[in-house]
Amino acid sequence: MKSKSIAAIDLLDLTARTALITGASGGLGAHFAKVLHQAGAKIAVAGRNQAKLDQVASDLSDNALPVKFDIHDGQSIANIVKQVSNTLGPIDILVNNAGITHSARFTNIQKQSWSEIMNINLNGLFQISQAVSQHMLSENISGSIINIASILGMQPGFGQCAYSASKAGVIQLT
Repeated sequence: MKSKSIAAIDLLDLTARTALITGASGGLGAHFAKVLHQAGAKIAVAGRNQAKLDQVASDLSDNALPVKFDIHDGQSIANIVKQVSNTLGPIDILVNNAGITHSARFTNIQKQSWSEIMNINLNGLFQISQAVSQHMLSENISGSIINIASILGMQPGFGQCAYSASKAGVIQLT
């Protein structure tokens, strides 16, 4: 009896699945979108920079959906869940990749910087995860939510107290 080679086995088949990737205008987010697209998923790339999102979507295919949204804003989150599901189908996969940092020593970090990091990296992640979870439940979907954290969530880095704290929260939320 001949066994199938590992190359002949499709290890990641996401055909007919819809993936929403936040922070997808470049870097890791764009890479996650490419990998999921290559596995057959319909892709929505989301973030703040429309021109970069358009380019990422164009690099994937004609049917990838670039969506500008604000992870700070509950209405923007509700709109993106509705737009993606109406255009591509129910969301099966959420990749929470949106995140920012501002380098500053603990004694020098500004309250505004602390708040902005927490609002994007942790509060926004919570809000979009909750909205997509509610969507999945209403559509009776057994989906996946993937939260991108950082080693700095387990071990602080110099000048990264707010970022480290936010990513520790992501780890605990996951």
